[in-house]
Amino acid sequence: MDERPQEVIRRAAQLASQGLSSSAVSLIEPLPAICRGQPALMSNLGSVFSMCNAFEEARNCYEVAANGEPSNPTYLYNLATAQRALGLLTEAEASCDRAIGLNAADAQAYFLRSDLRVQTPERNHVAELEALVQRGALRPEARVLALYALAKEYEDLERWDESFESVKRAADTHRSQLRYDVGDDIRILDRIVQAHTADALGRMAPGHRDAAPVFVVGLPRSGTTLVERIVQSHSGVISVGERIDFAAELSRRIPHTSRSRRPSPDDLVDLSLKVSAAELGASYMARVTPGRDGAGARILDKMPINYLYCGLIHAALPQAKILSVRRHPIDSCYAAYKAYLTGPYAFTYKLDELGTYYQAYQRLIDHWRAILPPDAYQEVWYEDVVRDPARASRQLLQYLDLPWQDSVVAFHASNAASATASAAQIRRPIYSTSIGKWKRLRHQLAPLMSALGSTVPAEDRP
Repeated sequence: MDERPQEVIRRAAQLASQGLSSSAVSLIEPLPAICRGQPALMSNLGSVFSMCNAFEEARNCYEVAANGEPSNPTYLYNLATAQRALGLLTEAEASCDRAIGLNAADAQAYFLRSDLRVQTPERNHVAELEALVQRGALRPEARVLALYALAKEYEDLERWDESFESVKRAADTHRSQLRYDVGDDIRILDRIVQAHTADALGRMAPGHRDAAPVFVVGLPRSGTTLVERIVQSHSGVISVGERIDFAAELSRRIPHTSRSRRPSPDDLVDLSLKVSAAELGASYMARVTPGRDGAGARILDKMPINYLYCGLIHAALPQAKILSVRRHPIDSCYAAYKAYLTGPYAFTYKLDELGTYYQAYQRLIDHWRAILPPDAYQEVWYEDVVRDPARASRQLLQYLDLPWQDSVVAFHASNAASATASAAQIRRPIYSTSIGKWKRLRHQLAPLMSALGSTVPAEDRP
C-alpha cells in the first residue's frame, strides 16, 4: 500500500460520514493486518468500522488496541461499545468496569454500563454514580451522562421521583448548551404537509420499481428497534440499520437555483419535489446494496427520522413498504425525554418543546396516512406488538409478503448487531413494563401533557 495508513483511515472516515459505508469498508479492509502493532491506528480503524455498522471487525480492532495498551481507558470503552452492539453484554460490562478502574471520572463508561442490564437492589452502581455527580470537577457533558446513568438505575430500582429529577437535571443542562428553536422544526413539518400533497407527489415522474425496500420510521424510542428486530429475524430480510442514505441522496439531487445562496429549509421542501424520482430511488438502492442484481431479500432501513420523507420515499420507490411505528403519546415522549439522543432530536430535551413537536409530528403522520396507499404505508402500534407479539409478527410478515418463520418471535436470541439506543433491551424477551410508565409521574409530566393537548387520549387527560 503506497498511501500511509493514517491517510487511508481519514479518507474512509469521510466516506463513512457521507453514508458510503461499503466504499469505506473496502478501503480499510487490508489495514488491520498492517496496523496490528499500533494501538492508536487500530482504535481509529475500529471507529470507522463502527461507523459502517461492521461491529465484528470493530471489536477485533478495539481488542487489539486495548491489549496493546491496556492502561488506556478509551480503548476499553470503545471495545465495550462494539461488544454491546454485538449483544456481548457481560463482556461489555467487564470492559466498562476496567475503563472506570483506570479513570474513575469516565462518565461515558458509567453511562454505557448502566444500560447493559436491569439493575437490582443487590447489584447496582447508584452509590458510585451519586458520588460521581457530586464531584464539582466534571465537565458539563460528562455530568449530563452521569445524571442520565443515575436516572436509569434509579428507575430500575423503582425510585421514580429520584429518577425523574436526575433526568430533568441532565436534560436541562444539555438543552442550555444548544442553539435551537423548536419552532424551526415545526415550521418544516407543517411545510411538508402543505407542499407534499397527493397531487404534488403524483406529478413526479414514476419512481424506481424495486420491491425490496422496507422503511421503519417513527419517533425515537417509540419501538422502531423492536419492530426492526422482529422483521430482521426473518431469513428473507437484511437490515442495513440506521443510515442516512435516503436523505443524503435526496440532498445530493435537489436542484440549487442560485450559486450565491444556499436554499433555506423551506426551499428544500419545495425543491425536493423537482428531483427525478426514478434516479433518487435507483441511487438509494445502489448505496444500500452495492452490487445487488435487483432480486433477493427484503432490505430494511431503520432510520427513524425518515418519517419526514414518507411521501418522497413512496414517489421514489413506489413498491417499497413503510412501517410507521406509533406509541401512546405520553409514553413515547417520556421515553425520548429520558434518553440521551444526539443528531436531529434537539426537541427531546424540554417537556413543553417535546409536546409541541409531537403535535406537529402527529399532523405529519396523519397526512401520510391520508394520502399514501395502505399497501405502501402501514402504522404499527408498539402496545399491540408488546401485548400480542405472535399476532403482531404475523401481521407484519403478511404485510411484507413474507412466509411465517418462528424465528421472528425469538428475535432476542438473534446475534445480529445493533447500535441503537435500545441495543441492550432488544436482547431480552418482549416485556410490557414500559407501557404506562408515565402514570407514576403525572405531576412531573404536567408541562408535557399540557403541550400535547388533544393528542393525549381523553381517558388520560387531567
